[in-house]
Amino acid sequence: MTSRLRIIVTGLVAQHPLLGGVTWDYLQYVLGFARLGHDVYYFEDSGQWPYTTDGGASGNEWIARDCTPNVDHLAKVMARFGLSGRWAYRFPIKPRWFGLSGRERRAVIESADLLINVSGTLRRPADYRRVKRLVYIDSDPVFTQVKLVLPRGQLKFRKRVNAHDVYFSFGEAFSPAVPATGHRWRPTRQPIVLSEWRPSAAPGEAFTTVMSWTSYPPLRYGGQNFGQKDVELRRFLELPARVRPTVLEIALNRTQHIDWEVEPRAHRPAMARVRAHDQPLGSC
Repeated sequence: MTSRLRIIVTGLVAQHPLLGGVTWDYLQYVLGFARLGHDVYYFEDSGQWPYTTDGGASGNEWIARDCTPNVDHLAKVMARFGLSGRWAYRFPIKPRWFGLSGRERRAVIESADLLINVSGTLRRPADYRRVKRLVYIDSDPVFTQVKLVLPRGQLKFRKRVNAHDVYFSFGEAFSPAVPATGHRWRPTRQPIVLSEWRPSAAPGEAFTTVMSWTSYPPLRYGGQNFGQKDVELRRFLELPARVRPTVLEIALNRTQHIDWEVEPRAHRPAMARVRAHDQPLGSC
């Protein structure tokens, strides 16, 4: 490192207060840059309503009208890693800011060398143009590129992406089937602060992963459907049988896909063990 930069990282830590994986998605950028010696701040200005942790009074009210638990979660996470006074959260329903004062936020924005918009979580990146350089991190490769070229309904998305100066993607090697968007997508990977991953028990027998089935319907482009795990996992049905005696294990919530719930018994021996979790995974 040749110089100390002032960096703003965006994310969704407060929006999902009980999802540890979501917290780490963004926190590891903040921690990583801070431990490299940079002057780092975390801003959450997504425009997305935060979630409740229990469904509210009816058990089915998932939009948090009171963001106190969400802000408390974010404040505790930042304090845990010595980042108190280095975060700002905008509650979109009021709207109202928490954390840094308006004067402090403006001072950070006007003096920042770099803003890293992780997963495109920033609501209006053009509002942050006073930062010297805006970086877009695409964590949803192919879906991002297809949405950028669809002829209808994606103009706002393209405008948000175009507001940046540099573009990175978790897609390390795009195939010719991925449409060109007019952006130079540099490959990158999710950073991991290894010093924070300290197992409390000996490794188990299985190789594990945590996943969800789907977040939105498949996209269609060039005569091809681009689906998520609810579609793509069928391509890997034979994998567990090929790697025996190694055990593969998936942790996920209920599938809510009838065709998976009643998958023919003949396929089951070849499938990985699935462990269902009805409750959100604990946060960091």
